[in-house]
Amino acid sequence: MISSDVVLEAKDLTVMFKSSSAGLLGKSTLFNAVENCDLSLKTGEVVSLVGESGCGKTTLGKTLIGLIKPTSGEVLYYGKDIWKLNGKDYAEFRRNAQIIHQDPYASLHPVKKVYDIISAGMRYHKLYSSETEIRKKVIELLTIVGLNPPEYFMNKYPHQLSGGQRQRVAIARAISLNPKFIVADEIVTMIDVSLRIGILNLLLELKKKLNSSFLFITHDFGVARYFAAEGRVAIMYLGNIVEIGPTDSIVNEPLHPYTKSLLSAVPVPDPFLAKTRKMIALRSIDPPNPVNPPPGCKFSDRCPYFIEGKCDKKSPELVKVGGNHYVACYLY
Repeated sequence: MISSDVVLEAKDLTVMFKSSSAGLLGKSTLFNAVENCDLSLKTGEVVSLVGESGCGKTTLGKTLIGLIKPTSGEVLYYGKDIWKLNGKDYAEFRRNAQIIHQDPYASLHPVKKVYDIISAGMRYHKLYSSETEIRKKVIELLTIVGLNPPEYFMNKYPHQLSGGQRQRVAIARAISLNPKFIVADEIVTMIDVSLRIGILNLLLELKKKLNSSFLFITHDFGVARYFAAEGRVAIMYLGNIVEIGPTDSIVNEPLHPYTKSLLSAVPVPDPFLAKTRKMIALRSIDPPNPVNPPPGCKFSDRCPYFIEGKCDKKSPELVKVGGNHYVACYLY
């Protein structure tokens, strides 16, 4: 029985896509974008999902909020399969699961004003009975995300805003329905470096106000650590979660060789430490083709601790190694 404080849970989740080879008559090949993933988020919890581009982070996030239907496995919202919900139950889930997309230039409707973009969800779910109440809420949301004066921004089109301002509009739209679960997909990647900390702090403040759960997707370990300082970090590699645990435990005591290699590549501001710290040398720099991954553990062809006859035979399962720390590696 799922715990009552678990908002969303993925159980043995697999998402398969078709990959077509070159040419009109090219053959289609199935590959796993997400494979056998288990992940749960409690009320008000933050989980940072870290991994290289193309490892399946965004696919997992979109599957969790019902934008992509899984090939197998389940996504449970308070214990109920989201693909079996209907009527009021589905409407409730749809309102409570929101996403903030990576690209603020593509995620906002180009011919709609900021007021219409933010208020659309409120109208659809009939949260307010009058246009006056909706307008008041839009003004409140714009103020919360730091777009002042709100009356100035309400009648602007997306092309009249900067990238940081657009992302704040996207955040206002996502929180307009007071969601219980938000997927934040690489939301600071396309934002100027000087503005990133402001966006992250804004989201952390909103998390406290709304008590929402966040799946924070990023390829930047520093950003993941900052945002999920009091939560957990999950490491993803070629569709599999290979390590997950409390943020401090993952950062200070990484176990999976892939996690160690990611952390060893994080820039260090102290030049002395940068010279003395040990780098993890991989057997191969380039990741394998996701359509044709290596047998067994998908990291086996790059892992410096590769065990022949074991790592290349069967993919290891996530095992508990202490506290709430799990790792999928034969070394443990």
